[in-house]
Amino acid sequence: MPNVCVYDFARGLAAHTNLWVPDKLLFHPHEGRLAEPTEENVKAAQDGSLKVNLPWLHERMDSVNENPHPVTGSSDHYVLYDRFHEGNTKDPKDILRRIQLVPELKGWLNSQVVEQFFANMRKSNYFLSNMSPSTHVFLMRNITHHYNTVTNKKLLERQLRHGRLGKINISLSALGQAVVAPQVCNKPRETTETVLNPAPSMSEPQVRVDNKKANRRSTDGTFPDLCGPPCEVLTKPENILASRSSWCFVPHAGQQQLVC
Repeated sequence: MPNVCVYDFARGLAAHTNLWVPDKLLFHPHEGRLAEPTEENVKAAQDGSLKVNLPWLHERMDSVNENPHPVTGSSDHYVLYDRFHEGNTKDPKDILRRIQLVPELKGWLNSQVVEQFFANMRKSNYFLSNMSPSTHVFLMRNITHHYNTVTNKKLLERQLRHGRLGKINISLSALGQAVVAPQVCNKPRETTETVLNPAPSMSEPQVRVDNKKANRRSTDGTFPDLCGPPCEVLTKPENILASRSSWCFVPHAGQQQLVC
């Protein structure tokens, strides 16, 4: 169950849902409100001085509560009003269900997208309304799933797969999150090591190699190709990224010889 639900009539959704399980309220704390419905909190929300931070929306928290969300780690569940329908209620306590009270959601949550999706779904009402409840719910979930899949695919192609991020592999985790996995230099380094001659031991005589000859690829193996195309790819500016692979980078024999 998501930690934050946005609904046109949040008060009615919270009351209806909590009536089904009165022994263990699904929307809590404060019956899904962002703060305790006291006169001080209501007045502070009206003045614009009340802010309710939900840091687990950005960084997962270590929760000891029962049934925490797998992504956020929080077991709190709130019901907030859609920005277009905040005036649907006359209860002053419902001001504690507004999105702008949460800094992590203010200016980031675009509820207009949902209105556009519902407008697009109107063309399907003629056959959805004739289905049984179970079939209706099943098909609605399928339509929504395919819509989200197409939207996410366009987002990845437009915003993540361009420019210097073009060399990155993007996959979905078990929770449906987009995971960025940059192509590390393991394979190029293995390829480079196969074409290099073994590093000379300390007992062998060291032969000074002329710089001009060392820059050329030798056909007889006398002058090994210390850094070939794989190393050239790694040093291009568009391929230099902040990734975990750079923390444990181990230079191959040719690179170590150049450093020495």
